[in-house]
Amino acid sequence: MSDIEGRLDTIYQTTDTMLRAGRFEDVDAMLRAVDPTALPIIEALSYLTITSLARDKLLARADLYTRTRKHFARVDPARVDDLLRGLE
Repeated sequence: MSDIEGRLDTIYQTTDTMLRAGRFEDVDAMLRAVDPTALPIIEALSYLTITSLARDKLLARADLYTRTRKHFARVDPARVDDLLRGLE
């Protein structure tokens, strides 16, 4: 397993565990700490993907989406809409 695969597995498992336990404040804290400018695109997208179904319960998710969108617009402007489609 590659480093990125391991990190993605950790993100998904940890976040899923917290969401299933109703620990939305903990997930919000994690989302606030995410710096999309310091992550590979796939890793930044993973936080938005795993939290998409709980978006209405996560106060910090909209801000992470905005920060991620701004970063993607700088690094990959041609693909920003495709990368974030459905993750609003």
